[in-house]
Amino acid sequence: MRIFDLNGVHGRKDLIEHRSRYVDMLLTIQKRADQGDARAKSLLREACLPSAEYNAFARSLVCPPSVP
Repeated sequence: MRIFDLNGVHGRKDLIEHRSRYVDMLLTIQKRADQGDARAKSLLREACLPSAEYNAFARSLVCPPSVP
């Protein structure tokens, strides 16, 4: 787990960059899952777990309500 200094300008910038990379990764995984990639589907399910980093982003961006 990475800790960001949100009181400093650099900390917020680092957080935004980190989050953007993570969301981009999720979108790439979603594309692979849409093509039938079983590993990508598994990664999406993991990203939607309550303990996963940015799970709210994963749920809103890439996890359809019917993911088993």
